[in-house]
Amino acid sequence: MSESAELPTRVLINHLLDRLSQHAEAAPEQLQAQVMQSQLSPHELAYQESLIQEREAEIRDIETGIHELSEIFRDIGTLVHEQGGMLG
Repeated sequence: MSESAELPTRVLINHLLDRLSQHAEAAPEQLQAQVMQSQLSPHELAYQESLIQEREAEIRDIETGIHELSEIFRDIGTLVHEQGGMLG
């Protein structure tokens, strides 16, 4: 794969990683957390916090998968480039 053909793939992967990082690292504002705590029972609050932790773990898993996919595409590009050299 030529370097110019790899560029759109790299741009897309980097864009997706940036977006995932923004969502994974975004913390709720302090005021919003206080309002939520005052409206929920301690049991419900603990349940909601556990859901948030599960979602965060799932987002981290997706991020890891995207990094692995990026490596796979990079390896495939290298193989295609090397095989193109053998044919040419």
